[in-house]
Amino acid sequence: MVEEKTRYAILSHTWGKDELNYKDMKKGRNLDMKKNQNLVGVGYEKLEKFCEVASKNYEVTFAWADTVCIDKSSSAELDESIRSMFKWYANAYICIAYLADTTSREDMSSDRWFKRGWTLQEYLAPRRIKFYARNWMPLTSFCNDKRRWRYFMGAMERATGVSRGYLDCFNPGVHEDLAVRMAWVARRETTRAEDKAYCMMGIFGISMSIAYGEGPQHAFCRLIKAILDISGNGAIFTWAGEPVDPSVHPSRMLPSSPACYLSQHELLREFTPQPAEASTPPTLTSKGLRMKALVAQADIVSPLVRLPQSGSLQFIAKFRCDLAEEIITAIIYQPADGRYLDGRDSEGQRSVAQFALVVWKIGLTVSSKSRPCPLCSGAHMGCMLAYADEGLG
Repeated sequence: MVEEKTRYAILSHTWGKDELNYKDMKKGRNLDMKKNQNLVGVGYEKLEKFCEVASKNYEVTFAWADTVCIDKSSSAELDESIRSMFKWYANAYICIAYLADTTSREDMSSDRWFKRGWTLQEYLAPRRIKFYARNWMPLTSFCNDKRRWRYFMGAMERATGVSRGYLDCFNPGVHEDLAVRMAWVARRETTRAEDKAYCMMGIFGISMSIAYGEGPQHAFCRLIKAILDISGNGAIFTWAGEPVDPSVHPSRMLPSSPACYLSQHELLREFTPQPAEASTPPTLTSKGLRMKALVAQADIVSPLVRLPQSGSLQFIAKFRCDLAEEIITAIIYQPADGRYLDGRDSEGQRSVAQFALVVWKIGLTVSSKSRPCPLCSGAHMGCMLAYADEGLG
């Protein structure tokens, strides 16, 4: 509907020196180069060339650039703009991507544009995108580079880690590839620490308020909560690294940053949870993580393998359980009270709770000898299985 009523171009770029802002535009500063050469700057020249290219090459009525079209002195306008950014780029007739460090397709993969957090959604969201080099010359002869990825697909994948399927047609939301999407942002940089979380709102199709100054872990924790509010996807617990600081949230099952999803451990790649449709999805509260869990006795049938960068908190192991016919691969979270993972305390006594929650295992085949699962009436599709020592009744 927006495109039918008003066609507009939108600029994707990295900020540099002498950028104009909303107040500059409102006051008319730098808007006449010929009358005042002393005020000419890189920011003005970039804006002028963007408008020229948008009008001449795409015949659009309006052009939008984040530097001058957002009044950052208004917290309400800034909040609305950041929440709406993905939609604005998706609705644009053309997204003009200016690569200030690029001279040709051969060196585009090293451009700073590919390393910034906000530019991720700026090339995933638009249906049409056109790349321009430092001198504002187009990098291809095509009208829409998004339909011609093969001409620089190698450079794009090397620079972003995003495969062609996402570039051709990106579907925002919470899906089974949640960890993959988190990893995209983990490799990128943002000026404000909280933006590592804020720039993912459009990627996951969620919305949350902006609160600069809250700190990166607080912002990321709120992102996790927003994701859990709309989806019970167990992939959100498939991470390795440092848990969120207890001052932010008491649950040790929450990751502290997107970097926790970068693990390439082979067992972690095999562990592919999916959304729980039959059981009650987990919810985040001020006290911790609330979930419906089935407690069952199980035997470890493989050595514990510590996940990379997880310290002593997370392990992967294989279990045998009476509720399932096949061996279960599970992530183990060590108890906060420090009990030993072999089920014994420091004095060699059996630990009542051998492991602290939570195994998220999908598609278990229920043994014909076992009773139906009270969580999902027998299918075990999306059950939360919390394994405990035999001392727990």
